[in-house]
Amino acid sequence: MNKTQTVVCSLIADALFGKKHTYSGEIDWNAVHTEMCAQTVHGLVMDILPGLPVPEELKKTWAAECLMVMRSGIRLRHEQGAFLRILENANIPYVVLKGTSAAMYYPNPLLRGMGDVDVYVPEHFHEEAARLLKETGYSMKENEHYKRHVQFFKNDTEFEVHRTFATINGPEEKAYIDGLIEACTNPEKALRVGSGESAFYAPETLVNGLVLLEHIGQHMRAGLGLRQIIDWMMFAKAHLGDGWGRFLGGCRRQPGGTVPEPRREPSLKDELEESEWISFSEMAQKAGLLSLAKAVTRLCVMYFGLEGDFGWCMDADEETAREILAYLFDSGNFGKKTMDVSRASVVSKRMKDKNVFAALQLAGECNWKLYKRHRWLRSFAWIYQAFRYAGQMLRSRDGARTLRKGAVEADRRERLMSRLEIYRGE
Repeated sequence: MNKTQTVVCSLIADALFGKKHTYSGEIDWNAVHTEMCAQTVHGLVMDILPGLPVPEELKKTWAAECLMVMRSGIRLRHEQGAFLRILENANIPYVVLKGTSAAMYYPNPLLRGMGDVDVYVPEHFHEEAARLLKETGYSMKENEHYKRHVQFFKNDTEFEVHRTFATINGPEEKAYIDGLIEACTNPEKALRVGSGESAFYAPETLVNGLVLLEHIGQHMRAGLGLRQIIDWMMFAKAHLGDGWGRFLGGCRRQPGGTVPEPRREPSLKDELEESEWISFSEMAQKAGLLSLAKAVTRLCVMYFGLEGDFGWCMDADEETAREILAYLFDSGNFGKKTMDVSRASVVSKRMKDKNVFAALQLAGECNWKLYKRHRWLRSFAWIYQAFRYAGQMLRSRDGARTLRKGAVEADRRERLMSRLEIYRGE
């Protein structure tokens, strides 16, 4: 890691876990600020910002941006509440995925940057939900080639209503996760979070953890950022850092190193807690996400100050953890730092898989507006998409170089995903 990245990791540890790092020497605070903005985690430092040796002008700008993150979070929660009340008043079951269901683990949930709102609704309620939402002023956008979710828009807020969520690994793993999520739409199994107009249903605790892990896996190809990692870290801190490591013979991390946990007879409370940790490991194994859980947690222990009884992640490879960190610093949230290279890497992967014609045809049908008005043009959709990709490469600063970098990036990502024992499902 470079100096800027080291400072970013230290700031996250200080903001979330009350660590007290000393910031001395030459630090490019503008670069630190830019990196945290690219990762959509700049709001997390609001409470510690006054004590940081940041230049005053930048400190004022940064503080104003933190307030904007909070205001945006409040507004989104208001819009989410109005959206969910429509579903609840019609007895349409749902759970909120990611977003506020992840933010609740943060010391100050409003400081987690927010984007759209993801809501899972069982398939047989989708038609009724769409009708009610359109009647109450939401505009709807549905992609005929992408059935995973339907988008709704109102008051500058985007809602994704999911039919399915999982996209990682094979059909059995995806069906397993989606089945667990759907079971949580039963209010008796879901978690009711908050009160009043902002209250919502979140998945049951362990299922919520699987959703956050699945989200990390999805972004291994779409552009992994710090926010996805931190979401998982805060969940793990809240629910997986006490009991599981002891049950598996792990060590408790202490200042100055790791020492064995003193042996003692387990109490009934211990056995109940430990059975929950074991249940989660079994669920993660069935979902094909256990190696990912261990590697990401090891990363958080190594770099972000995560402390607790996390002996269960200590057999994860340190080099793999470092590679994940390097990858997310290279890509930024949703891959925004390397958009051209990410696009080129997708093209390279499809060509390598010899699915290039099918991929061009599908993408062309999705992107070609003229085809959507004149369906007889379907046979030419792949040609349109081929020219579209070519144009994107030419408009980039160095098309040929970008394509080569994309091929290297695709290989790097596939090797990393292989080590994590995950792969992108079709």
